[in-house]
Amino acid sequence: MKYVLCTLCRILNIISGMKLINLFSLFIALSVSCNSIAADKYEPGMEFDAVVPGSGVHIKLYVPSNYNSERKWPLVIFYHGVNGSPTTDCIVRHCGGKDFIVVGMSYCEKHATRLSQPQQAAYIEKERKSFRAAVGWVKNNLSLDTERVFMGGISKGGWTTSFVGEREMGNLAGMIIVLAGHQRGAVPGAQSMTGFPVYIGAGELDPNQLAGVHAVGFYRHCGANVSYEEYEGLGHQVSERAARLAQWLEAYGPQSHAWIDGAEKESRKAEYKKAYESAVALADKTQACEGLRALLHDPRLLVACGSKTRKAIAGKLNIMAKDDAATMKLLKAEQFFYDLVWKEWRMKTVDDTQVVLDGYSRLAKAASGTGYEIYAQKSYERLLPMYSSARKQMEQIKARQKSVPRKIAPRTRMRNSNGSGSTRVF
Repeated sequence: MKYVLCTLCRILNIISGMKLINLFSLFIALSVSCNSIAADKYEPGMEFDAVVPGSGVHIKLYVPSNYNSERKWPLVIFYHGVNGSPTTDCIVRHCGGKDFIVVGMSYCEKHATRLSQPQQAAYIEKERKSFRAAVGWVKNNLSLDTERVFMGGISKGGWTTSFVGEREMGNLAGMIIVLAGHQRGAVPGAQSMTGFPVYIGAGELDPNQLAGVHAVGFYRHCGANVSYEEYEGLGHQVSERAARLAQWLEAYGPQSHAWIDGAEKESRKAEYKKAYESAVALADKTQACEGLRALLHDPRLLVACGSKTRKAIAGKLNIMAKDDAATMKLLKAEQFFYDLVWKEWRMKTVDDTQVVLDGYSRLAKAASGTGYEIYAQKSYERLLPMYSSARKQMEQIKARQKSVPRKIAPRTRMRNSNGSGSTRVF
């Protein structure tokens, strides 16, 4: 501030002797200087409070420790849980404080009651405008890579990411859904999700775990590249160090930076090639298959080596699984479960529900030891009351229809055209 005041004083001392064109040049120079001063206040490695102009939304802004304005940086807009406040902690912790600008986002409104469908639609539009305003504010204050804007959230923030993010697909590079799932009734543009990166994380004991697993099936069938992680032994909380989330952020952060040189990219590919060869060379088929599965679940593989390499590894896994009963059982259970999840999302009738229920029941018995028998049993138990209620209503409707006396239409008598008096009955 002292520097700015001194500068203004010097300007006032000389301004009276300057020509108009020189005054204009000075104004431009001063504007650039002030903009630089404004940008410099957001120091690397620091977190700041701010209010987004226009929306009035309060945010937390974290600037990565390796930030410099000469490069464009990806952004994560992150929503907090119920009764929480804007936070950047989850993302900053898992990216090591580097490579991402992070905005801890607050909500436009707080809701104590459930919203009607029109109210929900209006609220979603408010959140979309708020999200766009926040992105615009970051763009005006920091060096933003507008092609790599991510949305994420925890608990309520994860559900918000689902129903707002699906409508903002054209403005997003990926989604991070933690301790939540896919909002039923939301209508994403499925054709727009091909290759779209999605991370989903759930506590093993979290009440929202099943919602997270079902979201995996939904987004995979929409064509998204989904990375799922379960936090062992935890309930409704995030692991202090979620390994796959860290890998996901590395893949779409430093591994995807535009300035990464070719040598580093080739080095990454060489690492994965070596890991692949080591896994295939293992004499124990189960261990070999586990090694290949670990590669396929690493989100960095796709970014480093591309979809063709990933498909080739998946093909090799399927071939090797033919000689390993445990892996084959696991792969079949996984495929069957996610196929059932997709059918559940699309079911419309009681008979559709019956088919899905029967499938979950069979899988719960046949997939023991794979982990998917647990998902299947939970899915069955969650869906059964809905099915029973719908079946009961349908039977009541049929019973009422049977109990109503059938009305017989009266006979209509009509004389023949010859006037004989004989009748015809219609």
